[in-house]
Amino acid sequence: YIGAIEDYNVVVKLRPKDSIAYVNLAAARVQINDLYGALMDIRKALKLNPKYEWAYYNRGVIRHFREKFSQAIGDFEMVREISTDARLVSLAISSVGAVMQDRGELEKAINNFDLAIETDPENHRAYFNRATIKLDSGELRGALSDYDLAIRYMPFNSDYYVYRGLTKISLDDMEGAWHDINKAIGLNPKNSLAYFYRGQLRQMLGD
Repeated sequence: YIGAIEDYNVVVKLRPKDSIAYVNLAAARVQINDLYGALMDIRKALKLNPKYEWAYYNRGVIRHFREKFSQAIGDFEMVREISTDARLVSLAISSVGAVMQDRGELEKAINNFDLAIETDPENHRAYFNRATIKLDSGELRGALSDYDLAIRYMPFNSDYYVYRGLTKISLDDMEGAWHDINKAIGLNPKNSLAYFYRGQLRQMLGD
């Protein structure tokens, strides 16, 4: 991400009124946990274009990371007001759900995930987050169904396979769990959670 930041910095020097470049620069800064720098870039983008929906969305994500929950929800709601892009609106709705989930307001979170999926049936994040709530509440079949859909629409996310594998362990589908957790490691050999659950699975199988 350092290389991306360097390139976007060149862009904003050459095109200082490019609001898209500032938002992309902010998104890259988030990846290296430079949240303050990212917020400054978002501020510049919104000064250039006060109706740029991606600026509000990314600011909401940053505020969520910083546990500024009410401010984050405000940004995501602004996206819903000004955007005509159904996929972005769905992302914003599911992001409100994720904030609610972190606040422990699980019924409200589920309602937002349901609405996000209704808005964009391919919103893999909404399926994944809804599945985690179902898994924690013991609704294993429902969780498995949502993890299946998350993977259908985003088959390259290592964590999705880990959590589906964990669900399969709870359903006594050890073969399916083994396949999913190994798939997760294949996608991301640095996924420590995948190794942890594979270790547990090996213990259970006496390996």
